[in-house]
Amino acid sequence: MTDTSTNRVLSDEDKQAITDGANWLSQWMTERYNQGVLSKAEYTQAINSLKDIKVYTTDKGYDRLLEALENGELHFSETAAKLIAKAYDKKHPFKNLLSEEDNKKLADFGISFGDSNLTDEQKSIAFFKEYLENNPSSTGLLGFHLSDIKESVVFLNVDKLKQSSGEVGCPTLTSLAVHEMTHNLKLDMQEDMITSILRGVKYTNNPAPRETKTTAPVITPEFIAESDTDIPLHKGKKERSTDNENNIILKEGVTFDSYLDSSEEIYARLMQLRYDFGLKPNETFTREQIDEIERRAIAAKEAFKNEESTSKADIDFNIVNRYRNGMIRDMLNYTAEEKTDVKSTMKVQEWQSNRDMARQTPPAQEKNAPQKEENKATNTPPLVKTNTHDMA
Repeated sequence: MTDTSTNRVLSDEDKQAITDGANWLSQWMTERYNQGVLSKAEYTQAINSLKDIKVYTTDKGYDRLLEALENGELHFSETAAKLIAKAYDKKHPFKNLLSEEDNKKLADFGISFGDSNLTDEQKSIAFFKEYLENNPSSTGLLGFHLSDIKESVVFLNVDKLKQSSGEVGCPTLTSLAVHEMTHNLKLDMQEDMITSILRGVKYTNNPAPRETKTTAPVITPEFIAESDTDIPLHKGKKERSTDNENNIILKEGVTFDSYLDSSEEIYARLMQLRYDFGLKPNETFTREQIDEIERRAIAAKEAFKNEESTSKADIDFNIVNRYRNGMIRDMLNYTAEEKTDVKSTMKVQEWQSNRDMARQTPPAQEKNAPQKEENKATNTPPLVKTNTHDMA
């Protein structure tokens, strides 16, 4: 098999940046649990996924995943393996009709139906390999998570992130880690609520804070260095649908994107926004404050583009620029405990100061505002419909 003796080394600084993201999520989820927003089952699942997190640093996308599956480093979940195996059997209806001995005899005459008597896991790997040979992969992405893998794992393209660091649409490594690890928490109910809010549904959230508070566990990710692989790269991008079947309400002029506007992707980007803007778990916001977030996002983007700032803080990643501010307010407030005093955090004080300054400042000078430092198709396996951070 592939020689994995030579590995690219991830710097201690990079490891710390990723670890910071994992521990920010641990603290956030624990605070939400203490507020009573998360159930014990949801919290336990989220924290266990962080405790067991494996971080693959690679620029080879799904090709590195294929290698890990073939090497037995990673495995399909039992449910996913059964589903993908069915797709494999339908695509190869003759493979299991003959015994292994009969297949070997036919092979002597140049006739082959492929391997017989494969396990569901082996069929899934074979199906995925065939898929990669004929479809776009994820080599252009900064990172991705795969819901069909049994292990708790994310893939991060640190090299590409560094090469793209000068672009306004490229997050910091910690921000990227927060995004991808949020996918791994698998908080399906929370994600579904986000989609409902974007359809215009209103929710009243009245959690009961827990009397006994839990302390956030310290997370130490397991880092898997990229190996030198002989698996050929598969390049390209998967086409996205613009058919807004869920009737997601977008800002005027914004086109629906089946990837960006999926519930799991929106939820991950919301957590990324909370990290990048320094929002606290128990903060709720008024429409005016969300307007201030939008103004800060625009100012931060302009400052970065004009080389007036090198900070990626307050730069929006497809939340502020896609959704109406009232809905962003509702999405953020859905997970909060109660209305907080607007003077309770330095962040809100900063907003107030900036707002007052903006009211006295001509619009042309607003960009100089202070910046914070810092599977319906049978032949398609569920794996290729998973969450990826498409920042290419």
